[in-house]
Amino acid sequence: MLTRRLPYAIGRERDYLTGSLKFCTFFIIVMFFILHHELIRFLIVDKSKREQFYLRSVQRYTRIGLWLLNVKLDVTRISKTEEAHLIVSNHLSYLDIIVLFSEYPSLFITSKEMGEVFLLGHLTKLAGCFHIERRKNLRSESLINDELSSIREKLLQGFNIFLFPEGTSSSGETVLPFKAHFFQTALDLNLPVLPLCLTYEWTRPDDICWYGDMSFAGHLFALCSLKEIRAQVREIDADLSSSFTRFEVATLLQGKIKEAYERN
Repeated sequence: MLTRRLPYAIGRERDYLTGSLKFCTFFIIVMFFILHHELIRFLIVDKSKREQFYLRSVQRYTRIGLWLLNVKLDVTRISKTEEAHLIVSNHLSYLDIIVLFSEYPSLFITSKEMGEVFLLGHLTKLAGCFHIERRKNLRSESLINDELSSIREKLLQGFNIFLFPEGTSSSGETVLPFKAHFFQTALDLNLPVLPLCLTYEWTRPDDICWYGDMSFAGHLFALCSLKEIRAQVREIDADLSSSFTRFEVATLLQGKIKEAYERN
């Protein structure tokens, strides 16, 4: 009986050692990223130029992250426009940001709650993310207008803006309803919206999905222990009429992304 279990035990031990090595390397890269971008905050005073640097730098770091985690990424593109986009996607994990930023360098919209998460919050700030207030009891009309004004300014400057309109990561069972108000900015400026469907291959959804009260460090260690991760990004054709309201846009895009997600 012991002899039969031995190869399995050796395999588990090997996975644990590989995961430990990846986990430690990941945090070394993160610490280097923090030091690098903290230095840039002082060296590049102009905010717009600093954000442009962040986009190029973060894309390089995310590609290193994909290599370290052995993520095999397949992207199907249909967009050819050079205009600034509002880019939207379903949301499953913090891994989404690494995957998507490697191909779509953008200023990400994330929550102030994420900004309060240990380490992740500081990383998002140094990556040039917008932190917006999603908690209903803390939102006000003036706060919403200020957030929309900031996003409008960045789109006019030519930056892509990336949004997870579900508002939170999910368990992977379905695509949650989309929150509508940030779509108003793209409609006001008559700018294109690029919807993406992100899927992963998994044995168990919780190998990839990070949601609820899951521990970040514990989940990351389990993620590092995976031998390979396969991810797919599909650009979706969405013919949006200029007469649509933001609620109609949110409903249409959620339906298209959900349909593509469930096909996979």
